Amino acid sequence: MSEKSYKISVATLILSFILIPLSDAKIGYYIDASVNSTSWSIERSTQDLNFEMNSFVSGDGSFSKLTHIKNFAGIELDELSSSSNGSLRYEELMQLQSREGPVSVSTRLKSETKESTNESIEISSNESNEFINIEIDERWPTRLANYKKISYLGPGIRTRESYQNNGDVVATSIDSWRLTKESVYEAQINRMVTSVNITSDDVAEIRSENKTSRYGLGLQTIGSSAHLDVIKLDVSGMPKLVISQDYLGEERMTLNITMNDLLPPPEEERKWLECCGAGDGEEALEDSLTSSMNRFIFDP
Repeated sequence: MSEKSYKISVATLILSFILIPLSDAKIGYYIDASVNSTSWSIERSTQDLNFEMNSFVSGDGSFSKLTHIKNFAGIELDELSSSSNGSLRYEELMQLQSREGPVSVSTRLKSETKESTNESIEISSNESNEFINIEIDERWPTRLANYKKISYLGPGIRTRESYQNNGDVVATSIDSWRLTKESVYEAQINRMVTSVNITSDDVAEIRSENKTSRYGLGLQTIGSSAHLDVIKLDVSGMPKLVISQDYLGEERMTLNITMNDLLPPPEEERKWLECCGAGDGEEALEDSLTSSMNRFIFDP
């Protein structure tokens, strides 16, 4: 598929941006902009997907597991678990749902207007007093729900998991020889608005999102270590809340975390993803966790 690049030295550019498939199953967009030596770029992608998994493992022996979900509208999951000989019981439920949607992009310099329907745009200005302002409104409803219950007794188990929802992170790491761990994570997003102002000296970026991240943990462990990280970003993409905790020996823990960012629904939208606290719900996505996940869902 051919791509076009636009180099702009005039004052104003306003464009209407329409997604074009990057492949048969995925859509996305790429934007690159520069003023003299100052540059900024963004690349995002998603696809229509409905994935569900229900797994159960029980027995004695060695065990290893790797899970990697990469950048579905900014939602990610990583898990690496392994154990030596021992008695293990491992349950997991997962749901990943995403839907393609519109992305509108407007870019302003001074006076000229152009339109493009390409997924790759390059914008540059060579005058030192120039600026480029880019506004992106992305609407890709996406939801990840993941429930796990692990019981282990033996020489040792290591389990590490990390969840990310457009920069908001929850991660745990546990080394144990006697472990009972039950956890659930849910992330949803249906809109992201990015505003970027680029000059020859600086890039100022603000991201506003309609999203929710929730994590619940019930833990009993006897082992060498347990570690927890929580990171919440501000609108400029910098951490505004960082929690890092370490535990040694025998520990019991109950933890509930909720992180919300709210945007009002667009006037033309009659349906809005219920998870993010704005509207009547999105028919294309389920509104609740499975019954098994609800056994360990969060208190208000």
